Amino acid sequence: MASWSSSLTASRALVGWVPRQEPGPAPEGESLVVSVPCSSALGLSEPQRHHEVVIHPDWSVATPHDLAAERIAVALGGHLSCLDLVDRALPAARSWVGLSARREVPAAKLDGRRRIWRPRWRAVGCCEPKGYRDIGGLGEHLRGMSHLAARFDADLGQVALLVGACRAAHMRGSELVLPREAAAEAARCCTRFTADVSELWRGGVHPDLVVAAHRSLGECGPQPMNYYLSVATRQPDIDWLARAVSSSADAGTCSDPSGALPAALAGWSVTRLPQWMVVELREAGYTAQDIQRMAGQLRRSTDGVGRTLLAWVHAGCRPSVDDLLVLEERGVPSVRTVSGPALRRLRDQAGTAADAPDDTELGLLLASAGTVPDAVAALRASKQRGADWGSVTSDG
Repeated sequence: MASWSSSLTASRALVGWVPRQEPGPAPEGESLVVSVPCSSALGLSEPQRHHEVVIHPDWSVATPHDLAAERIAVALGGHLSCLDLVDRALPAARSWVGLSARREVPAAKLDGRRRIWRPRWRAVGCCEPKGYRDIGGLGEHLRGMSHLAARFDADLGQVALLVGACRAAHMRGSELVLPREAAAEAARCCTRFTADVSELWRGGVHPDLVVAAHRSLGECGPQPMNYYLSVATRQPDIDWLARAVSSSADAGTCSDPSGALPAALAGWSVTRLPQWMVVELREAGYTAQDIQRMAGQLRRSTDGVGRTLLAWVHAGCRPSVDDLLVLEERGVPSVRTVSGPALRRLRDQAGTAADAPDDTELGLLLASAGTVPDAVAALRASKQRGADWGSVTSDG
């Protein structure tokens, strides 16, 4: 049998959180043998034959085919269903095992304004367009075979075949079942309600991650479920969070008076921003003092300032508060954020030389100029007169 290594990289894992090995297709490091239908015709004219494939613990696969030669044949107009199985259905099955064992992080994001959970990758006709009211419902959807088939552009029948084989193999083990001891520890000291651990598991969060996220806060009482969901879905580095906790002025208390924020975020309570926004702003490098200063000078609400900064961040920029205040002084509203596609077009025009402006600098220029052509013209004019590109924005 010829071997082929799946092109899918290892399951997404939080840095430093759950240092366990990715689960294989079968428990205890065993290989999995699956009988699969095989066809070299796109239509139904050719009867399907069956043969076995072996999926190894590292997710490499052995088939009776010379897959390298078959790829050449497919490039010349041929077809082999086993190529689709290896390239598309197998990564989908691998993701199902990782998600079901809660060792692959759920690709979810929270719409903070609507309090709706959405998948980071949404398939038309598959994912609920209005989102999901709770993380558990989204977690079940992300583990569904229809979603995985759409996500990996795989044949649903092939995905169902491989997932069924993996599920049957793992029934002999315990990796896909909520571990009682870890759940008991998480419920005892980490969460406020016993049911939170089961709901987090339903949403795709392993109790090991809950315990690790809680330990990063130091000596601390139980935390709300949203804290652990933020850790799981936003994937901060554990060292970053530990540093944030130790450097917090409020490190002695684990939450603000309302009990909504862990110690690392407690200094933000004066801004009255929702937790999802605080986490994103901190990750982008902003401080509570930045929010208050900008809100005070521009006479805006802290919520409006936070949303303005995040709009810049989502476009790919990280302007400082001073940068945005300069824009305001020059009559350019800081709420005039740039779009990601426009910024990429400007980046293509600006080039990637060592002395080329970075994305934040280009974003500020684009906001000042108003359009991509005008920003490009300003860059070219600056280059022709030999001025430093930064003078383009400072001159207006």
